Amino acid sequence: MKTSVKLLIIVVLFFTVGCVSRSRDDEKVRAVASALADARAAFDSRNYSRALEKVAEIERLTGSATKPATAYIKIMSYYRLEDYENCVHSARAYLNDKPAQDETIDRIQYVYGKSQLIVTVRKVEQTISAANMLDSVGRAYYDADDFEHAEQYWLEAKSIREKALGKEHHDYFASLSVLGWFYLSVNHYAEAEKYWLEAKAVHEKTLGKEYCEYAAVLDNLGTVYGRTGDYAQAEKYWLESLEIWERVDKEHPSYTITLNNLGLLYSDYLNDSVKAEKYNER
Repeated sequence: MKTSVKLLIIVVLFFTVGCVSRSRDDEKVRAVASALADARAAFDSRNYSRALEKVAEIERLTGSATKPATAYIKIMSYYRLEDYENCVHSARAYLNDKPAQDETIDRIQYVYGKSQLIVTVRKVEQTISAANMLDSVGRAYYDADDFEHAEQYWLEAKSIREKALGKEHHDYFASLSVLGWFYLSVNHYAEAEKYWLEAKAVHEKTLGKEYCEYAAVLDNLGTVYGRTGDYAQAEKYWLESLEIWERVDKEHPSYTITLNNLGLLYSDYLNDSVKAEKYNER
């Protein structure tokens, strides 16, 4: 008799626990279904923040990351809110699970690729913005005669542009020009030569020679060599620069400066009065 009572109690307890468990499971299923319906309704009404809240609720209830039922809502909501980093993260996680082909997979892959591109571009833009700020700080230090800090900030700006854009970009050329000008102004001619020569090579490769900027680079190289006593090189670069100025912009102030540099070179250093007079008269 006692054994029968014990068995009855065990059966009743098992049945009771099973009912409670099924009841809880039923509640969870109903809660997930309700949250999913709310997420879809919010998404359809373009309330993307609300849609994401409901997706997060589903994930808490199920204890798992987004599955196919909510993946599209989550990914597209981030995309529509222009939260491209979270869009990329969510799409990558979903696609890495190798989901079965469905009608939304192509759209998700498209959004994933586009968001990746946008994130990359934004990072580059932020990086370039930082480099521009460093340039401004460097100029402020230079104007205050703090050349050590000016050099530090301009070198950092160049390094940022090199990493973000590579060496065949006009912004990198601009950094080289700033450094060449800086070292020339403080009479560090070896460094000035180094950066002007690199700037010359970059411009030739990316844009060519028929530009005012390129002529200015040659002018500065001529000045470097003139100040260091390499008059043959100074003559070479000033003459090449003059030819470009004559083709692209004879009204530019640097055209007159180049003529004066050549006149001075021939009169004071190369003792060629005929050529000196030729350039001084022009």
